[in-house]
Amino acid sequence: ASIWTARTTHRFNRKQIAFEKTAERLNILLIDREAAENRALKRAEIASNVYRVGKDTRLKVFNRGKAAAHNVRLEELDAAGLLMRSDIERKFPVERLDVHGSVELHIIRTLQSASKTSIQVTWDDDAGRDQTNVLIVVI
Repeated sequence: ASIWTARTTHRFNRKQIAFEKTAERLNILLIDREAAENRALKRAEIASNVYRVGKDTRLKVFNRGKAAAHNVRLEELDAAGLLMRSDIERKFPVERLDVHGSVELHIIRTLQSASKTSIQVTWDDDAGRDQTNVLIVVI
């Protein structure tokens, strides 16, 4: 009976230690997930979309992140010149682009114009300064 009790206790202790290790790993995963969610709440995410309004083609630059973007700057990287310079200079830099906020730019389309261009959007948010995103705009 004493051997059986010692063996049962030993088996129970091994299971208890394994359970504690599993619980510790789960707690670490939960802490990491919570930290990632907190970081996401501080980040803005700037994206773009091309759409048509009648015969006019426009580029919508918008914030799909979970925080406001500040000092949003836009630069066309390619020499394609699809975006109107005066439109960019008039609308950028944007002081504050709230969540789901957007800015629309006119796209110049001719028979000789390229079908795509690259733009770089730079902004500040609660996660840091000079966050950048290079976007490929395809018409």
